[in-house]
Amino acid sequence: MDELIGFKFSYSTMKDKDSANAKLLYSVAMGTHDKRAGIQIIANFPIVTKWYELIAKHNNLDVFDPLVAKAYWIGNSLLDKSYDFSEINNFLEKKYSIRNGVPENSIPHHNLHVNNFGIISDSFASDKKVKSCVVKPVEYKDFTGLAISLIDNEKQIVSNPFDFEIKQGDIGAVHRNTLCALLDEDALYNLRKYGFEKQQ
Repeated sequence: MDELIGFKFSYSTMKDKDSANAKLLYSVAMGTHDKRAGIQIIANFPIVTKWYELIAKHNNLDVFDPLVAKAYWIGNSLLDKSYDFSEINNFLEKKYSIRNGVPENSIPHHNLHVNNFGIISDSFASDKKVKSCVVKPVEYKDFTGLAISLIDNEKQIVSNPFDFEIKQGDIGAVHRNTLCALLDEDALYNLRKYGFEKQQ
C-alpha cells in the first residue's frame, strides 16, 4: 500500500498549486519531505480531518494512519462497521450550517461526502467541478494522459503530477482530474464497492 496516499489526494484538492503549503504537501506526497509537515497542513483541512478522525476512532487507529486515508479516499474493510455520525453532523451544522446531515446507514467515504454536500469550501462550484471531485476509477488508453472512466465511460485527460509509471490498460483513481493512485484488482473492487455501490 502507498503509505503517502492521503497526501496525494489532499494535494489534488488544493486550489493554488504554487502556494507554499501546496509545494510542501507535494514534497511530502513524493516522499522527499517529513510526513509531519504534511500532517500539519492536512490538519487545516477541517472536513477531511473530521472524516479521518471518525474512521480512526471507530477502528482504534491513529488519525493519520495510511489505512484511514485509504478507507476515506478509496475504501477498505475499515468501513465495514456501523458508524455514529453525530459528531460529524454537529460539526457540519456548527461550521457550515448544514442541517440535513449524513444519511443513516452510510459509510465515511469521500464520495458520500461529495454526493451529499458537494464541495463545502466552494458553495458556488459548478456541477462539472463537483463531479470531478468524486474519486473515480479510470482506465488509461494511451500515454498522453487520456483515460476513460469505468463508472460513466467519459473520456478525460488526467494529470500525473506524482510521476506514476503508466502503461496502457492501467487502472487509476482520479480526483479532480489528478491521478492519485494506481489500483490493483482489490483496490478497484473496493473503490467500486465503497465509493459507488454503497453510496446508492
